[in-house]
Amino acid sequence: MPRFSPTLRRFGGIAIVAGVTGAVAAAAAAPTIVNGTFDAVVPLNGTGGGWTSGGNDGAGGWRAAPGNNVSFTNYFIINAGGAAATDPFLSQLIDGFEIGHTYRITGDYENAYTAFGNPAALSFGVEIVELGLLTELAQPAPDGSIGTFAIEFIAAAASYTLRLTSERNGDDSSYGVDNIAIADVSQIPTPEPGTLALVAAGLIGLSRLRRSL
Repeated sequence: MPRFSPTLRRFGGIAIVAGVTGAVAAAAAAPTIVNGTFDAVVPLNGTGGGWTSGGNDGAGGWRAAPGNNVSFTNYFIINAGGAAATDPFLSQLIDGFEIGHTYRITGDYENAYTAFGNPAALSFGVEIVELGLLTELAQPAPDGSIGTFAIEFIAAAASYTLRLTSERNGDDSSYGVDNIAIADVSQIPTPEPGTLALVAAGLIGLSRLRRSL
């Protein structure tokens, strides 16, 4: 059986720990929503601040103060004046999904123009485009209150597009959105015996290095 020099053994222990640390860091990486609180400006019918918007009219767009029946501070109003042929949207391509993990995207929405739309209509949409996964919601009740939306899915790819729409199904309800976030809700797996052994070997290598210094 070959014998390794003390120096090589020291570097071996460091390399093992570095490898384990890198693996843990990679596992800890997670997809994030860019500008989910809308602190940065999002252009009307363009791309910027992490988002792309389209089909909106002048009564829609990014806002920096409460108004238009919306109580949020920074937010985006998805609005198109009730045009039946189009659903105004706000979307973001999200990267960094780990295949097989379950993710939940949540956010807040509020009816922006309470004089318009049918409170019972499913006029707000939350969609994961590539999966064809769609959740439709009505105005939050009672009128003027803040509603919370959520959509959950198992990742089969590294990237997905989140799209939010207003005025769905021919209705004229428009919404301000804010506080959009994503979470990995998968159960944390128990480390395999081989992984635990690798960690232990790395720690032993570091301990021997300290004693020899």
